[in-house]
Amino acid sequence: MRAGSGSFSFWFSNWCPQSFLGSLVPIIDIHDIHLTIKDVITFNGEHTQALYTTLPHPVVDTVNSFHTNFNANVNDVLIWSHNKNGVYSTRSGCSWLLSLMEPANTIILNYSWSWIWKLQVPEKYKFFIWLACHDAVPTLSLLHHRHIAVSDTCGRCGEEEESFMHCVRNCRISAPIWQKFGFSDIEFYTSICAHDWIKGNARDPRVGTKGVSQVYHLSFDDNKVLKIINWIC
Repeated sequence: MRAGSGSFSFWFSNWCPQSFLGSLVPIIDIHDIHLTIKDVITFNGEHTQALYTTLPHPVVDTVNSFHTNFNANVNDVLIWSHNKNGVYSTRSGCSWLLSLMEPANTIILNYSWSWIWKLQVPEKYKFFIWLACHDAVPTLSLLHHRHIAVSDTCGRCGEEEESFMHCVRNCRISAPIWQKFGFSDIEFYTSICAHDWIKGNARDPRVGTKGVSQVYHLSFDDNKVLKIINWIC
């Protein structure tokens, strides 16, 4: 926030580095509810002496050391601190969200996704591959993690967690489909990263990326599996 007249709420505007002050105290004294930033910061003496509400000690130091010049002719302005000009943009918003990702997931940020959009396959397959590379395909593993599914165990084999790689390649129901396509070499089954596995086999003439999607969508029904194998091969 960029201070002007100081008319924004002391408690419920994001002017303090420690976040909204109203969220840092268990209760706000009724005498303090309508205080503005200017009401407190211009108090003669330590700023926190203007309050009936007790603030946490680190916040007390921040408030008491805060100084600014207010201008009654200028309105307070909310600014987006993650963009140099203070204005929110979709790009800066996405960059900020991505910066919050766990370190283990930041590897994804370094990938180039142009290879997906250049594939000579229908758009729905490109979108499916993009979801797979972002670990966003609604497998039981993902749904269970989000408290949507009761169990993350594969409903076909009942033996392992139904991750994307298990579903499309490693499950004993899916594996014979790939063998039917001619994939029996050990290299095909060693990669554990969906991005690397799909990209590495995307242009293989034996099946290509279209087959990855078809195996996922159709391997739940043995009859459909046989039909799709016959259709492709």
